Amino acid sequence: MHHPTEPFRAGEVELAALIAEATAAGRSLPPQRRLEQLDQRLRVELQRLAAIVQAHADGMNRGGRDWYCRDWALGATRNALRDPLATSVIPAAAHVAELGRLLGQLTGYVGKER
Repeated sequence: MHHPTEPFRAGEVELAALIAEATAAGRSLPPQRRLEQLDQRLRVELQRLAAIVQAHADGMNRGGRDWYCRDWALGATRNALRDPLATSVIPAAAHVAELGRLLGQLTGYVGKER
């Protein structure tokens, strides 16, 4: 059984593909419908991984470099998740790219905890 604070290892390839597509959105400018799909998937993954990173950060020495990096990433993630997806392609693509960047960052922190 999968523990809710552990990442799904089987989904790492799919997660890497999601991050790659999202971070490229600012350059490739996918159609709005695809941006909406990416936004939905990114939000689910960001919420899942943020909970894992938060649990790890809670067990760290508060104020240390590793704690601070995670705390900053978690704050940036919370802020980005507050913003809705724009209705025009260029700002929506920029937002999706930022969500993808944050997901990559959180994924890196989860990977370091293994």
